Parts: sequence; structure tokens; C-alpha cells
Amino acid sequence: MSFANPPEWGSTTHPSVVATVAQACMETGAERIVVLDHPLRRAELCLERTGIGDACKNIKGVYDTIATAKIPNVEVTSDPGKILTAVFSDGKEIWTGI
Repeated sequence: MSFANPPEWGSTTHPSVVATVAQACMETGAERIVVLDHPLRRAELCLERTGIGDACKNIKGVYDTIATAKIPNVEVTSDPGKILTAVFSDGKEIWTGI
């Protein structure tokens, strides 16, 4: 959902695919799913225009913003000194500051 475009443009994952994967995760025992990306526009606009927000809104346990997800040990911030990025090296996940 990086782009605030309708699904017909094919510039992001189709909302039915996102909803199907989220539903399958919930059916196999996930307690919650967070649907997010690094959008090039406001996340709310991307969720609306792509249709992903509407496609997932009725799936219990699915959150479309990190602010509503209540993920343990995650703090939402705009402070660049606190923003972390995950990289992978030799199969290991390494979190580093930007």
C-alpha cells in the first residue's frame, strides 16, 4: 500500500489478497495482524484509496495502523533518533537506527 492509488492501477497489492492473507492468519491462530507498509503518502490516504482499509475492517484482530495495534514494546514517534530499520545479514534480523 505504498501508493495512494486504486487497486485497478496495479501499483500495490490488491486489497482482496491482503484481506485473504489476514483472514487465513487469523483462522490459523494469530491473535492479531498489523497491516502496514512504508507509504509514500499519508497511511490513512493509502488505506482509503487502495481499498485495503475497507477490505480488512471487518476481520477481527486486524489493525491497519500501528497506533491502534497496541503492540508490546513499540512506541510511535517522529523523532528520527528513535526510528529503527530492520536489515538482514546472514539470515539474522538486525535493528539499527536510521
